[in-house]
Amino acid sequence: VVQQEDRWRLTGRLGGGVADVQGNTQVRRFNTDDELVARRGRDRWTFGLRAAQTTQNSNEAEANANTRLKYDRFVSERLYVFGGSSLEHDRLKSLRLRATIGAGAGFQGIETSTTTLSVESSLDRIRTDYFRGPDNLSWAMQVAIRFDHWVLPDRVQVFHMDQNFLDLSDLGHSFVRTQTGARLPLRAGLMLTVELDLDWDGNPSPGRRSVDRTLAFNFGYKW
Repeated sequence: VVQQEDRWRLTGRLGGGVADVQGNTQVRRFNTDDELVARRGRDRWTFGLRAAQTTQNSNEAEANANTRLKYDRFVSERLYVFGGSSLEHDRLKSLRLRATIGAGAGFQGIETSTTTLSVESSLDRIRTDYFRGPDNLSWAMQVAIRFDHWVLPDRVQVFHMDQNFLDLSDLGHSFVRTQTGARLPLRAGLMLTVELDLDWDGNPSPGRRSVDRTLAFNFGYKW
């Protein structure tokens, strides 16, 4: 039975990094990775944001952002239905905007003080708008996994998240987003995060690669 709560419980994290290199090579980079979760009884809202911007010798080398919003409604202690949407922009991939909106069901397989694991699937409508190349409108089946585990309680937490969007009309237009890494709490809610992001696009814009890999070291705050 899902417990009924009168008040919203807020959890989340804010993290990012800044680099400014001056000399023979001039590099400036900013990135952020944030998440806010609001939970009350059967209701759960999740908002997430990832963004990065890099210039090298006054030339833009990276410019992307990904934001998502999702609402979960628990129908039992483990099972929930949800609706969600996301917006993605990546200038270097010639991706002006990729918008997704869909609904489905999920299963909270594990939810303890040390480990959480959830699996969910949904039917999504996806619109992809490129700076160069034809735009695309399609339906996709999304399969997502989220896993967090404290290897050493309050010292080292590993995590993995992935979203797999399988295009129902042409599997070659499918795409995948993944985040894998470790969080190391410092003190007073501060933390260090080491993260590897791997994104795969089955139908990149002409002249662009299918795989993007980003290794990031972020400093942030978690509550």
